[in-house]
Amino acid sequence: MFFKNQFPLLVAIIVFIFILTLLLYISINENSGRLIYGLDDAYIHLSIAKNLAFQGNWGISPDKFSSSSSSIIWPVLLSIGFLAFGTGEIIPFVLNVLFLTAALIFASYKIIPGGIKWYYKLIALLILIFATAFPALVFSGMEHSLQILISLMFVYYAATILTLNVDAALSPKINVIFLLTAFLLPLVRYEGMFLIAVVSVLLLLRGRFSLSFLLLIISLLPIILFGVLSLSNDAYFLPNSILLKGAITRFSTSKEVYKWIYELFYTTGFNDFHTGYLFTFMIISSACLWFLRVNREMNNFLFWFGLITTLTTIFHIKLADVGYFFRYDAYLVFLFLVFIISSITQMRSMIEIKIRSLEKFWQKTAFGLIIAFLLAPIIARGAIALKQVTEASHDRFVEHITIANFINKYYNNSVLVLNDIGAASFYSEATILDAYGLCNNEPIEFRKNTGYTKQDLYSWAQKSNAKIAILQTNWNEISKRIPNEWIKVTEWQLPRNIVFGDTKIGIYSVDPSEKNILIKNLNEFSPLISDGIR
Repeated sequence: MFFKNQFPLLVAIIVFIFILTLLLYISINENSGRLIYGLDDAYIHLSIAKNLAFQGNWGISPDKFSSSSSSIIWPVLLSIGFLAFGTGEIIPFVLNVLFLTAALIFASYKIIPGGIKWYYKLIALLILIFATAFPALVFSGMEHSLQILISLMFVYYAATILTLNVDAALSPKINVIFLLTAFLLPLVRYEGMFLIAVVSVLLLLRGRFSLSFLLLIISLLPIILFGVLSLSNDAYFLPNSILLKGAITRFSTSKEVYKWIYELFYTTGFNDFHTGYLFTFMIISSACLWFLRVNREMNNFLFWFGLITTLTTIFHIKLADVGYFFRYDAYLVFLFLVFIISSITQMRSMIEIKIRSLEKFWQKTAFGLIIAFLLAPIIARGAIALKQVTEASHDRFVEHITIANFINKYYNNSVLVLNDIGAASFYSEATILDAYGLCNNEPIEFRKNTGYTKQDLYSWAQKSNAKIAILQTNWNEISKRIPNEWIKVTEWQLPRNIVFGDTKIGIYSVDPSEKNILIKNLNEFSPLISDGIR
């Protein structure tokens, strides 16, 4: 019984840990013996957590509030880890491993049907691990692993409730866990509200009016509370990251408003690799939903699970980002895979009959080509993600850790203009003016009032007594706003940037009197520059 029920899960977890250990070994050897995450954003969370734990302040600086994170709970968890174990970069890594392992266990025990051969279940679990890009999520250092776990639990209990007749009483346990996960979803990431909205509407349609209303209230509560906290600290109600990546900063003209509405309702959104494989998942899931429907299993648990996931995907693609190191849509990929694997397992007898009914060669060939076409983007996602783990880690070491070391050595107590703030804020005590706007409100105000011009950035930096600027000159969002008055002292050419593609870093003297000092500092620092920078 142990071999049949638990052996596949145990082997899958061992494979996951083994691959992670191997990637960690390679990464540490490439990065001078250090654990480096594949995204600079991970260090924003670490910086907030450090200041929250030891200074009691929410922000990337010890004494100034800044709403720089799309996750409320992740910096809190990291700060608890810092208080318990010290300020160690390993804490996000460990948490990610634990949360992803928990998600795999939950899916294996609660959702994926039993009664299949152990090697089929092992294959299914390995598909979950690699197609969802578990290793990349661990090395992202961010909250998406927890998002997968909480989303999975929420959809599981939502589907369980929707399966029951409206007059059936819910057990206190199901009610409590369902509402608790609803409370946690927006705390983990604000995109959790997509799931909340879909389930709330489905509950209304099923006649559970009071539960639908209660769900909305409980899920909105953490957003409202944090919004009030932000407003009381002269920040925006929503985090800067959401404002910058959402539509609000593009609404400076009526033309941009009309364009956004057009894109929302009249374009598919499936226009790149990441949305492409989500579209593939939607096609496969729609087929599974149809099979469940024609077999009169519309009230089946899996039907509701798949319907929630599919509808949420539409919301996410239209209103949020996908991709970026396989993280923004990871929870959707995991939910889709759990649903598809479980549906195929449940309907395997009927599927086998359909396959056997294909008598002609062309029918079998066409069926095989369709399956290969649908599987190709899923396999590609897992393979590319695995390949990019150590590459992204080394890119951050070459770029952001080098910049952080330079700042720490020469400008640790100065005011600087940057557009990537994570590693620089975590490894130095410099005062940072974020030219993009994650940790400062000024760029958002500029965008709303003037469209954010070169003069805006120049005046802001001058008023703040900034000495130098280190900016990504390939990124049009930044390069078009670099003031002409700033003196470019040098430009670093990076060997690659596997995640974002920007490979040029401009270093400027913002204060003209700093030019010669900056040149001297750069010359002195040159032996410490990472290999590959030209």
